[in-house]
Amino acid sequence: MSRSSITELAALLGTIPATLSRAFDELSTQGIISVNGAEIRICDRQRLQRMGEQ
Repeated sequence: MSRSSITELAALLGTIPATLSRAFDELSTQGIISVNGAEIRICDRQRLQRMGEQ
């Protein structure tokens, strides 16, 4: 993702770009998402949903 895209998405989510980047890195490392350019793909929907329920 471009820096401006991360900044815009972070603003929409009510966070800061550094926090969003760390979250994407962690989710990617765990195989829950993959980030390729401006595309974010959910690879493990069930795990992502469980994380959101906690």
